[in-house]
Amino acid sequence: MSSRNNGFTLRSELFRGVAAKWYKYLLLLLIAGGFCAPVYTGAKFYIEIGDLNAMPTTMDYLLYLFRGMRVYIPSPDNPFQIPYMWLALNLYIAFTTASYPTNDLAGFGKHILIRSKTRTGWYLNKCAWATANVAVCYMMIFLAPLFFSILSGNVSSAASGESMAMYLEADFGAADPAALLLSVIFLPLLTMLALSLLQVFLEFVLSPIFGFTIIACVWLASAYLYTPFLIGNFTMFLRSEFAMGEEGLGFTAGVIINLCIIIAAVVIGCRYFKTYDILEKE
Repeated sequence: MSSRNNGFTLRSELFRGVAAKWYKYLLLLLIAGGFCAPVYTGAKFYIEIGDLNAMPTTMDYLLYLFRGMRVYIPSPDNPFQIPYMWLALNLYIAFTTASYPTNDLAGFGKHILIRSKTRTGWYLNKCAWATANVAVCYMMIFLAPLFFSILSGNVSSAASGESMAMYLEADFGAADPAALLLSVIFLPLLTMLALSLLQVFLEFVLSPIFGFTIIACVWLASAYLYTPFLIGNFTMFLRSEFAMGEEGLGFTAGVIINLCIIIAAVVIGCRYFKTYDILEKE
């Protein structure tokens, strides 16, 4: 496939799969904003009564969205409580991934496949779409904390520390600001990208509904079980080294595990799609 054709198919992919679906990203922004709003109004109230000295920073809002839950220890007196906010954001992104690759293959994507003249190139374009989709989704999530911190005049990449423990359930003030910022910005995005590329592969192997169900189960299992092999744990900062010290999950381990999954999903997916029976699936 020539570089010119490759550029055309990729631009078409990004337009049809990302730009033309702008409304689903706007909804994600509103959902993230809806989660941040109670923190903003609550902080204003606590400032008025003297229990808080300053409004939350941009980092505080980000940590709030990605705090997840502490390590769950099953016991009769400790029922499992689903971290709904963390789960809702992640499942929404997984939902935006579902169905598009296979539905596209049954429609206009078939013409793109013929024009690309290579199945590997077509599948790699779907991987590029999944990457762009995840990146735009997280951009929308990040915009909500930025908006509320601008509204309160406290835009900062540093965590407030103990004063925000009522919302964050941990003191992140002692963490290295640069390391914390890198982890908050990069690790959830990389984890979601790994699971999205795995979901694209599973969609062709099984079906969109089964692919989404498996990814949803991974997210739920990640909340219930504390292990680096359920990579959703890396997106919960109450289970990170910043909240748990040496017992918490580290940034480097998260990057390595996620990159391994990303590479495996892309390579195995390309090989599988070479023998994928398009006519039978239609």
